[in-house]
Amino acid sequence: MERRRPAALTNALGSATTVAVKRPRLLVRFAWLALTVAVPGCDKPNDQPVLQQEALSAAKDYDHRLDELQERFLKLRVAADRRALMVVLNNWRLTNSGGCTMCVPV
Repeated sequence: MERRRPAALTNALGSATTVAVKRPRLLVRFAWLALTVAVPGCDKPNDQPVLQQEALSAAKDYDHRLDELQERFLKLRVAADRRALMVVLNNWRLTNSGGCTMCVPV
C-alpha cells in the first residue's frame, strides 16, 4: 500500500501551512454597519416634528397621572407618620404610666 502525503496547503497533521491573509474584521463590520444604516436612511422623510408632537402629548397625558400618584404618596406618608407617632405615644404611655410622678398620662 502506498502512503499518500496530505495536500501541501491544508491543516492536516504534518502538512505545510501558510499564514492566511487576515481581513481586518473590524473594518469590514464597520463598513457593513455603515451601509446598512446609511442606505435606508437616505430616503426617509424628516418626521422629527411629528415625533416631537407625539412625545409632548404623551407627556401631558402622564402628567395628570403623576400628580395623582404624588398626592396619593403624600397621603400614605402622612398616614404612616401618624401610625408611627401613635406607636411612639403608646409606648411612652406604657413605660411612663407606672411610678413616674413627673409624667402626666394623657
